[in-house]
Amino acid sequence: NMRIFKKPLLAFSIIAIVVYLASLLVFVINMKTLPDSGLILQISATKEIKELGNKSDIVGIGILSGIMLIINFILAETFFMRERILSFLFILANVLIALLALITVGFILSLN
Repeated sequence: NMRIFKKPLLAFSIIAIVVYLASLLVFVINMKTLPDSGLILQISATKEIKELGNKSDIVGIGILSGIMLIINFILAETFFMRERILSFLFILANVLIALLALITVGFILSLN
């Protein structure tokens, strides 16, 4: 019975979880069409390739953002009774982390 999943933090928690799951779903759907290595991970302003990587690099983005979400949920629950504003900030940070994960995965997939 986690307190952070009650109003008003419930909506932001659900948004963060849904966006994170969407980023994982986008990757899983497109995983078979990606090459095992030689993925373009970053391009410069002049459209030149700056960094190449493997599928495991995209998996790492998903795992790292998932760990960050879990840590922020734990911190939000821990600080809920003492400092509600900190709890709210942790949940908002989760929404931003999930959005950044979705944008990053989408960008990498669009480059390849």
